[in-house]
Amino acid sequence: MLIYIILLLVLVVNCCFENNKKLFNFSIFILFIVAALRSDDVDRDYKTYISIYEYLINGDSYTIEPTFILLTYISHVITGSYFFIFVIYAALALHYKSKYIRYFSPYICLSLLIYYSNFYFVHELTQIRIGVASAIGFYSLKYIIDGRKNKFIAFVLVATLFHFSMIILLVSLMFDTKRISNKFIFSSFLLIIISYSIIILNFNPLEILRYIPISVLQEKLTIYKYQTANGMVEAVNVFSALQVIHIGVLIVVFCNANKFDDNPSMVLLCKLYSLSPISLALLSSLPAFAIRISELFSVADIIVLPILALYCKQRKIARFAVVLLAVLVFFMNLYHNEIVKGYSI
Repeated sequence: MLIYIILLLVLVVNCCFENNKKLFNFSIFILFIVAALRSDDVDRDYKTYISIYEYLINGDSYTIEPTFILLTYISHVITGSYFFIFVIYAALALHYKSKYIRYFSPYICLSLLIYYSNFYFVHELTQIRIGVASAIGFYSLKYIIDGRKNKFIAFVLVATLFHFSMIILLVSLMFDTKRISNKFIFSSFLLIIISYSIIILNFNPLEILRYIPISVLQEKLTIYKYQTANGMVEAVNVFSALQVIHIGVLIVVFCNANKFDDNPSMVLLCKLYSLSPISLALLSSLPAFAIRISELFSVADIIVLPILALYCKQRKIARFAVVLLAVLVFFMNLYHNEIVKGYSI
């Protein structure tokens, strides 16, 4: 675990030299090397990807995104192994995550710290497909801000080639980027209340999805139901520390909503951010599905917290508080959630 802690300390120190692009780019490169060269026993999914690689190379069929199939054959031709798959996924994920941060964040080193503490282990060291997909998808939000919605749609469709779930990011087109209205605030809190009420009443709203005739959706639902029924995934803790933090941040954002009227990036990202705690509670009857969707929307976290710090009168204190929060989440993910094991090459 030592290498993870050393990386954390480096990123914390970087925050003392905020917006230093050289430090930022160097840190991105180091994170790429760590992700690309890890051994197969660092995370939970590496060996699964190796198995999928072997299925495909042996001519067996396997339902997975076309980009993974393409990279499997490219890696096999170039290296005769699966190694190139992990290099390309790490390169694409870190490239687009860095572009996402540089475009939206007022404090790029602070955003990088938040990303590392709460997303790097899940996305770049474990769920590499959603890692690339979310990076491309959230970077493409810039095209909504710039008024180029067709380009945004094109990027999201590319992102879905890395992970099908990214199609849900098209919900961004429904949001007004001018302001966070009282109607939106009321609707968000109402949905949170309804979601927790559904949990108490033991009602499963996902049964409605059975009637949507989309084969990929039905296949995923079948898998998630099987995993849930057979105890292959743990039940969602809708009162977890992260969920409480998300709802707490949401309350702070909504209480200061009028301050962000001149910041379309913050408005759009906050609206997406609000869907994270809602989806976790609303979809909790299928844990794997709920966690995946909630984690997807929570990528907005990387930008929302630094922008909140920017709007605080005591900016240095606010940034310090965000650093402490990131460090807390880091140790929680590493030692409580045990997302990854000790690092090795």
